[in-house]
Amino acid sequence: MLSEHLDALKVKNAKPGRHRDGKGLILLVKPSGSKSWVLRVQKNGKRRDFGLGSVDVLSLADARQKAAQGRAWVAQGKNPKAEWERLERVIPTFQEVAIECHAVLKADWRNEKHSKQWLSTLDRYAFPVIGKMPVNEIDVDEMSDVLTPIWMQKPETASRVRNRMGAVLSYAKAKKYRSTDAPLNALSFVLPKQKNARKALYRNHPSLPYEQLPEFMGRLRSLENTVSRLATSFQILTGARTEEIRFSRWSEFDFDKKVWSLPSSRMKAGDPHKFYLSGGALAVLDEVKALGQQSLDDLVFVGSTGGAMSNRAMLRVLQSLGAVDKDGVPATVHGMRSTLRTWAQEKCPTVPEPVVELSIAHKQSDKVVAAYARAEFVDMRRDLMERWADFVLGRNSNVVPIVAARA
Repeated sequence: MLSEHLDALKVKNAKPGRHRDGKGLILLVKPSGSKSWVLRVQKNGKRRDFGLGSVDVLSLADARQKAAQGRAWVAQGKNPKAEWERLERVIPTFQEVAIECHAVLKADWRNEKHSKQWLSTLDRYAFPVIGKMPVNEIDVDEMSDVLTPIWMQKPETASRVRNRMGAVLSYAKAKKYRSTDAPLNALSFVLPKQKNARKALYRNHPSLPYEQLPEFMGRLRSLENTVSRLATSFQILTGARTEEIRFSRWSEFDFDKKVWSLPSSRMKAGDPHKFYLSGGALAVLDEVKALGQQSLDDLVFVGSTGGAMSNRAMLRVLQSLGAVDKDGVPATVHGMRSTLRTWAQEKCPTVPEPVVELSIAHKQSDKVVAAYARAEFVDMRRDLMERWADFVLGRNSNVVPIVAARA
Protein backbone atom coordinates (compact mmCIF):
# COMPACT_ATOMS: atom_id res chain seq x y z
CA MET A 1 0.00 0.00 0.00
CA LEU A 2 1.39 3.40 -1.03
CA SER A 3 0.25 6.77 0.34
CA GLU A 4 1.65 10.27 -0.13
CA HIS A 5 2.25 12.89 2.56
CA LEU A 6 1.78 11.23 5.88
CA ASP A 7 0.32 12.81 8.98
CA ALA A 8 0.26 11.65 12.62
CA LEU A 9 -3.03 9.80 12.22
CA LYS A 10 -1.88 7.98 9.08
CA VAL A 11 1.31 6.93 10.85
CA LYS A 12 -0.68 5.64 13.82
CA ASN A 13 -3.11 3.63 11.68
CA ALA A 14 -0.67 2.46 8.99
CA LYS A 15 -1.02 -1.19 7.92
CA PRO A 16 1.90 -3.48 6.98
CA GLY A 17 3.75 -2.24 3.92
CA ARG A 18 5.65 0.85 2.72
CA HIS A 19 4.02 4.26 3.09
CA ARG A 20 5.66 7.17 1.30
CA ASP A 21 5.83 10.67 2.75
CA GLY A 22 7.73 12.22 -0.13
CA LYS A 23 11.35 13.15 -0.88
CA GLY A 24 12.50 9.60 -0.17
CA LEU A 25 11.06 9.28 3.34
CA ILE A 26 9.21 6.01 3.83
CA LEU A 27 7.30 4.54 6.77
CA LEU A 28 7.99 0.79 6.87
CA VAL A 29 5.41 -1.31 8.72
CA LYS A 30 6.27 -4.97 9.23
CA PRO A 31 3.67 -7.76 9.56
CA SER A 32 4.43 -7.83 13.27
CA GLY A 33 3.20 -4.23 13.48
CA SER A 34 6.59 -2.65 14.23
CA LYS A 35 7.12 0.66 12.46
CA SER A 36 10.32 2.35 11.38
CA TRP A 37 11.51 5.12 9.10
CA VAL A 38 13.59 4.57 5.97
CA LEU A 39 15.27 7.14 3.73
CA ARG A 40 15.61 6.14 0.08
CA VAL A 41 18.13 8.11 -1.97
CA GLN A 42 19.47 7.83 -5.47
CA LYS A 43 22.71 9.23 -6.84
CA ASN A 44 24.62 8.43 -10.00
CA GLY A 45 21.94 5.93 -10.95
CA LYS A 46 22.33 3.94 -7.73
CA ARG A 47 19.53 3.60 -5.20
CA ARG A 48 20.13 2.99 -1.50
CA ASP A 49 18.02 2.81 1.65
CA PHE A 50 19.10 4.09 5.07
CA GLY A 51 17.32 3.20 8.29
CA LEU A 52 16.46 6.30 10.34
CA GLY A 53 15.01 4.70 13.45
CA SER A 54 11.82 3.45 15.06
CA VAL A 55 8.58 5.42 15.11
CA ASP A 56 8.73 5.00 18.88
CA VAL A 57 11.87 7.15 18.87
CA LEU A 58 11.35 9.49 15.90
CA SER A 59 8.15 11.45 15.32
CA LEU A 60 7.10 12.27 11.76
CA ALA A 61 8.58 15.77 12.11
CA ASP A 62 11.84 14.36 13.47
CA ALA A 63 12.01 11.79 10.68
CA ARG A 64 11.51 14.49 8.04
CA GLN A 65 14.27 16.58 9.59
CA LYS A 66 16.65 13.62 9.77
CA ALA A 67 15.81 12.66 6.19
CA ALA A 68 16.58 16.21 5.04
CA GLN A 69 19.98 15.99 6.72
CA GLY A 70 20.63 12.63 5.08
CA ARG A 71 19.76 14.00 1.63
CA ALA A 72 22.09 16.94 2.19
CA TRP A 73 24.96 14.61 3.06
CA VAL A 74 24.31 12.48 -0.04
CA ALA A 75 24.40 15.63 -2.17
CA GLN A 76 27.81 16.39 -0.66
CA GLY A 77 29.08 12.91 -1.47
CA LYS A 78 28.97 11.74 2.15
CA ASN A 79 27.62 8.51 3.60
CA PRO A 80 24.66 9.38 5.88
CA LYS A 81 25.12 6.24 7.97
CA ALA A 82 28.75 7.09 8.70
CA GLU A 83 27.87 10.71 9.47
CA TRP A 84 25.13 9.72 11.92
CA GLU A 85 27.47 7.27 13.62
CA ARG A 86 30.07 10.02 13.91
CA LEU A 87 27.58 12.40 15.54
CA GLU A 88 26.38 9.76 18.00
CA ARG A 89 29.86 8.64 18.97
CA VAL A 90 30.91 9.55 22.49
CA ILE A 91 34.19 11.44 22.34
CA PRO A 92 36.54 10.76 25.28
CA THR A 93 38.18 13.54 27.26
CA PHE A 94 41.78 14.64 26.80
CA GLN A 95 42.72 12.98 30.10
CA GLU A 96 41.12 9.67 29.10
CA VAL A 97 42.92 9.65 25.75
CA ALA A 98 46.21 10.65 27.38
CA ILE A 99 46.03 7.65 29.72
CA GLU A 100 45.12 5.40 26.80
CA CYS A 101 47.95 6.82 24.67
CA HIS A 102 50.45 6.42 27.52
CA ALA A 103 49.49 2.76 27.95
CA VAL A 104 50.26 2.13 24.28
CA LEU A 105 53.52 4.08 24.17
CA LYS A 106 55.08 2.80 27.39
CA ALA A 107 55.21 -0.74 26.01
CA ASP A 108 58.23 0.37 23.96
CA TRP A 109 59.96 2.33 26.72
CA ARG A 110 62.72 0.78 28.77
CA ASN A 111 63.09 3.68 31.19
CA GLU A 112 60.47 3.39 33.93
CA LYS A 113 61.28 6.88 35.20
CA HIS A 114 60.56 8.39 31.79
CA SER A 115 57.28 6.50 31.63
CA LYS A 116 56.14 7.94 34.96
CA GLN A 117 57.30 11.46 34.13
CA TRP A 118 55.55 11.40 30.75
CA LEU A 119 52.14 11.11 32.40
CA SER A 120 52.94 13.07 35.56
CA THR A 121 53.80 16.24 33.60
CA LEU A 122 50.43 16.10 31.86
CA ASP A 123 48.76 15.41 35.19
CA ARG A 124 50.36 18.49 36.71
CA TYR A 125 50.09 21.01 33.89
CA ALA A 126 47.56 19.85 31.27
CA PHE A 127 44.84 17.91 33.07
CA PRO A 128 43.76 20.78 35.39
CA VAL A 129 43.20 22.99 32.34
CA ILE A 130 41.99 20.71 29.51
CA GLY A 131 41.71 17.28 31.12
CA LYS A 132 37.89 17.23 31.17
CA MET A 133 37.48 18.61 27.66
CA PRO A 134 36.47 16.32 24.76
CA VAL A 135 39.70 15.63 22.91
CA ASN A 136 38.25 16.78 19.58
CA GLU A 137 37.61 20.29 20.95
CA ILE A 138 41.23 21.06 21.82
CA ASP A 139 42.88 23.53 19.49
CA VAL A 140 45.55 26.25 19.59
CA ASP A 141 43.87 28.38 22.28
CA GLU A 142 43.47 25.45 24.67
CA MET A 143 47.07 24.28 24.23
CA SER A 144 48.24 27.85 24.67
CA ASP A 145 46.27 28.12 27.92
CA VAL A 146 48.21 25.14 29.25
CA LEU A 147 51.62 26.32 28.11
CA THR A 148 51.55 30.08 28.65
CA PRO A 149 52.05 30.02 32.46
CA ILE A 150 55.22 27.93 32.13
CA TRP A 151 56.49 28.72 28.63
CA MET A 152 59.04 31.35 29.67
CA GLN A 153 59.56 30.35 33.31
CA LYS A 154 60.09 26.63 32.70
CA PRO A 155 61.00 26.34 29.01
CA GLU A 156 62.28 22.76 29.11
CA THR A 157 59.26 21.46 31.00
CA ALA A 158 56.93 23.47 28.76
CA SER A 159 58.50 21.98 25.63
CA ARG A 160 57.99 18.47 27.01
CA VAL A 161 54.36 19.22 27.87
CA ARG A 162 53.87 20.65 24.38
CA ASN A 163 55.27 17.54 22.70
CA ARG A 164 53.31 15.19 24.94
CA MET A 165 50.05 17.01 24.30
CA GLY A 166 50.89 16.78 20.60
CA ALA A 167 51.41 13.03 20.90
CA VAL A 168 48.05 12.61 22.63
CA LEU A 169 46.21 14.60 19.96
CA SER A 170 47.94 12.71 17.13
CA TYR A 171 47.00 9.45 18.81
CA ALA A 172 43.42 10.74 19.08
CA LYS A 173 43.36 11.39 15.35
CA ALA A 174 44.67 7.88 14.64
CA LYS A 175 41.84 6.50 16.81
CA LYS A 176 39.35 8.75 14.96
CA TYR A 177 38.47 10.67 18.12
CA ARG A 178 39.28 13.87 16.21
CA SER A 179 39.72 14.82 12.57
CA THR A 180 42.96 16.82 12.81
CA ASP A 181 46.47 16.43 14.19
CA ALA A 182 47.81 18.60 17.00
CA PRO A 183 48.15 22.26 15.86
CA LEU A 184 51.82 22.41 16.85
CA ASN A 185 52.85 24.62 13.93
CA ALA A 186 50.15 27.15 14.75
CA LEU A 187 51.36 27.27 18.35
CA SER A 188 54.61 28.85 17.18
CA PHE A 189 52.65 31.94 16.17
CA VAL A 190 50.96 32.47 19.56
CA LEU A 191 53.80 31.55 21.92
CA PRO A 192 56.90 33.78 22.23
CA LYS A 193 60.37 32.64 21.33
CA GLN A 194 61.98 31.06 24.37
CA LYS A 195 65.40 32.50 23.52
CA ASN A 196 66.12 35.81 25.23
CA ALA A 197 62.95 35.45 27.29
CA ARG A 198 63.04 38.92 28.85
CA LYS A 199 62.79 40.57 25.44
CA ALA A 200 60.35 38.13 23.94
CA LEU A 201 57.17 39.67 22.64
CA TYR A 202 54.17 38.13 24.32
CA ARG A 203 51.50 37.43 21.75
CA ASN A 204 49.28 34.87 23.42
CA HIS A 205 45.91 36.13 22.18
CA PRO A 206 46.24 39.28 20.04
CA SER A 207 43.23 41.47 20.80
CA LEU A 208 41.52 44.39 19.11
CA PRO A 209 41.95 47.58 21.21
CA TYR A 210 38.62 48.33 22.84
CA GLU A 211 38.64 51.91 21.51
CA GLN A 212 38.28 50.48 17.99
CA LEU A 213 35.53 48.00 18.83
CA PRO A 214 32.42 50.20 18.30
CA GLU A 215 33.56 51.08 14.79
CA PHE A 216 34.46 47.43 14.09
CA MET A 217 31.09 46.24 15.41
CA GLY A 218 29.30 48.83 13.29
CA ARG A 219 30.94 47.43 10.16
CA LEU A 220 30.17 43.85 11.21
CA ARG A 221 26.52 44.59 11.97
CA SER A 222 26.07 46.45 8.66
CA LEU A 223 26.76 43.27 6.69
CA GLU A 224 24.16 40.71 5.68
CA ASN A 225 23.46 38.28 8.51
CA THR A 226 25.16 34.90 8.33
CA VAL A 227 25.63 32.28 11.04
CA SER A 228 29.33 33.06 11.46
CA ARG A 229 28.81 36.85 11.58
CA LEU A 230 26.03 36.55 14.15
CA ALA A 231 28.14 34.11 16.18
CA THR A 232 30.99 36.63 16.15
CA SER A 233 28.67 39.41 17.34
CA PHE A 234 27.34 37.12 20.10
CA GLN A 235 30.87 36.17 21.17
CA ILE A 236 31.92 39.80 21.45
CA LEU A 237 28.81 40.70 23.45
CA THR A 238 29.12 37.77 25.87
CA GLY A 239 32.88 37.20 26.14
CA ALA A 240 32.34 33.45 25.76
CA ARG A 241 34.95 31.06 24.36
CA THR A 242 34.85 29.71 20.83
CA GLU A 243 33.72 26.20 21.80
CA GLU A 244 31.09 27.54 24.19
CA ILE A 245 29.61 29.47 21.25
CA ARG A 246 29.96 26.70 18.67
CA PHE A 247 28.14 24.08 20.71
CA SER A 248 25.56 26.35 22.35
CA ARG A 249 22.04 24.90 22.32
CA TRP A 250 18.68 26.62 22.50
CA SER A 251 17.77 24.51 25.52
CA GLU A 252 20.56 26.25 27.49
CA PHE A 253 18.87 29.65 27.27
CA ASP A 254 16.24 31.09 29.58
CA PHE A 255 15.00 34.14 27.68
CA ASP A 256 12.69 35.30 30.47
CA LYS A 257 15.55 35.40 32.98
CA LYS A 258 18.11 36.48 30.35
CA VAL A 259 20.49 33.71 31.35
CA TRP A 260 22.59 31.27 29.34
CA SER A 261 23.36 28.26 31.57
CA LEU A 262 26.16 25.90 30.54
CA PRO A 263 26.59 22.51 32.23
CA SER A 264 29.95 21.44 33.63
CA SER A 265 30.55 19.15 30.64
CA ARG A 266 30.63 22.20 28.36
CA MET A 267 32.97 24.35 30.43
CA LYS A 268 36.74 24.46 30.22
CA ALA A 269 37.17 24.40 34.01
CA GLY A 270 34.62 21.60 34.43
CA ASP A 271 32.18 23.68 36.50
CA PRO A 272 28.70 24.85 35.43
CA HIS A 273 28.50 28.52 34.50
CA LYS A 274 25.88 31.20 33.84
CA PHE A 275 26.31 34.02 31.34
CA TYR A 276 24.01 36.95 32.05
CA LEU A 277 22.80 38.24 28.71
CA SER A 278 22.49 41.88 27.70
CA GLY A 279 19.69 43.17 25.53
CA GLY A 280 22.18 43.35 22.68
CA ALA A 281 23.10 39.67 23.03
CA LEU A 282 19.43 38.65 23.14
CA ALA A 283 18.77 40.68 20.00
CA VAL A 284 21.49 38.73 18.18
CA LEU A 285 19.81 35.46 19.18
CA ASP A 286 16.53 36.75 17.73
CA GLU A 287 18.37 37.39 14.46
CA VAL A 288 19.75 33.83 14.54
CA LYS A 289 16.20 32.49 14.90
CA ALA A 290 15.16 34.56 11.90
CA LEU A 291 17.69 32.70 9.74
CA GLY A 292 15.59 29.54 10.17
CA GLN A 293 18.55 27.17 10.47
CA GLN A 294 17.73 23.53 11.21
CA SER A 295 19.85 21.33 13.48
CA LEU A 296 19.29 17.80 14.76
CA ASP A 297 21.25 18.68 17.89
CA ASP A 298 19.35 21.85 18.94
CA LEU A 299 22.44 23.91 18.01
CA VAL A 300 22.12 27.68 17.90
CA PHE A 301 24.86 28.35 15.36
CA VAL A 302 24.42 25.72 12.66
CA GLY A 303 27.11 24.93 10.12
CA SER A 304 26.56 24.12 6.45
CA THR A 305 26.19 20.39 7.18
CA GLY A 306 23.62 20.82 9.93
CA GLY A 307 26.16 20.30 12.73
CA ALA A 308 28.31 22.80 14.61
CA MET A 309 29.92 25.54 12.55
CA SER A 310 33.66 25.39 11.89
CA ASN A 311 35.96 26.26 14.78
CA ARG A 312 37.60 28.84 12.49
CA ALA A 313 34.38 30.46 11.26
CA MET A 314 34.48 33.41 13.68
CA LEU A 315 38.22 33.88 13.19
CA ARG A 316 37.62 34.20 9.45
CA VAL A 317 35.05 36.93 10.14
CA LEU A 318 37.60 38.88 12.19
CA GLN A 319 40.21 38.45 9.47
CA SER A 320 37.82 39.51 6.70
CA LEU A 321 37.15 42.78 8.53
CA GLY A 322 40.83 43.44 9.26
CA ALA A 323 40.75 43.18 13.07
CA VAL A 324 44.30 43.64 14.39
CA ASP A 325 45.96 44.44 17.71
CA LYS A 326 47.93 47.61 18.46
CA ASP A 327 51.01 46.16 16.70
CA GLY A 328 49.13 45.11 13.58
CA VAL A 329 48.96 41.41 14.49
CA PRO A 330 45.65 39.78 13.43
CA ALA A 331 43.29 39.61 16.40
CA THR A 332 41.88 36.29 17.58
CA VAL A 333 38.45 35.32 18.84
CA HIS A 334 39.92 34.53 22.25
CA GLY A 335 41.54 37.95 22.19
CA MET A 336 38.09 39.56 22.23
CA ARG A 337 37.75 38.28 25.79
CA SER A 338 40.88 40.25 26.66
CA THR A 339 39.35 43.29 24.97
CA LEU A 340 36.34 43.05 27.27
CA ARG A 341 38.52 42.63 30.35
CA THR A 342 40.78 45.58 29.47
CA TRP A 343 37.74 47.79 28.83
CA ALA A 344 36.26 46.85 32.21
CA GLN A 345 39.53 47.49 34.03
CA GLU A 346 40.06 50.90 32.43
CA LYS A 347 36.52 52.22 32.02
CA CYS A 348 34.87 50.62 35.08
CA PRO A 349 37.69 50.69 37.65
CA THR A 350 35.38 50.31 40.67
CA VAL A 351 33.99 46.99 39.48
CA PRO A 352 35.39 44.22 41.70
CA GLU A 353 37.82 42.03 39.78
CA PRO A 354 35.87 38.80 40.53
CA VAL A 355 32.84 40.32 38.76
CA VAL A 356 34.88 40.89 35.61
CA GLU A 357 36.60 37.50 35.77
CA LEU A 358 33.40 35.54 36.33
CA SER A 359 31.71 37.46 33.53
CA ILE A 360 34.16 35.83 31.09
CA ALA A 361 33.98 32.45 32.87
CA HIS A 362 37.31 32.64 34.67
CA LYS A 363 36.93 30.50 37.77
CA GLN A 364 36.99 32.29 41.12
CA SER A 365 37.28 30.70 44.55
CA ASP A 366 34.12 30.27 46.59
CA LYS A 367 35.66 32.40 49.35
CA VAL A 368 36.14 35.33 46.96
CA VAL A 369 32.60 35.15 45.63
CA ALA A 370 31.18 34.66 49.14
CA ALA A 371 32.55 38.08 50.14
CA TYR A 372 29.69 39.63 48.19
CA ALA A 373 25.94 39.27 48.63
CA ARG A 374 24.82 36.82 45.94
CA ALA A 375 21.99 38.98 44.55
CA GLU A 376 24.20 42.06 44.44
CA PHE A 377 27.00 40.09 42.77
CA VAL A 378 24.62 38.88 40.06
CA ASP A 379 23.25 42.41 39.59
CA MET A 380 26.78 43.75 39.10
CA ARG A 381 27.48 41.12 36.44
CA ARG A 382 24.23 41.95 34.63
CA ASP A 383 24.98 45.68 34.81
CA LEU A 384 28.53 45.18 33.53
CA MET A 385 27.34 43.24 30.48
CA GLU A 386 24.63 45.80 29.68
CA ARG A 387 27.20 48.59 29.81
CA TRP A 388 29.57 46.54 27.68
CA ALA A 389 26.81 46.07 25.07
CA ASP A 390 26.04 49.81 25.12
CA PHE A 391 29.72 50.55 24.51
CA VAL A 392 30.22 47.90 21.82
CA LEU A 393 27.08 48.91 19.93
CA GLY A 394 27.92 52.60 20.15
CA ARG A 395 24.97 53.51 22.34
CA ASN A 396 26.98 55.16 25.12
CA SER A 397 30.43 56.67 24.71
CA ASN A 398 30.78 57.75 28.34
CA VAL A 399 30.87 54.70 30.57
CA VAL A 400 29.82 55.37 34.13
CA PRO A 401 31.71 53.08 36.52
CA ILE A 402 29.60 50.58 38.41
CA VAL A 403 29.48 51.15 42.14
CA ALA A 404 31.38 48.36 43.88
CA ALA A 405 29.54 46.07 46.24
CA ARG A 406 30.12 46.45 49.95
CA ALA A 407 32.04 43.54 51.43
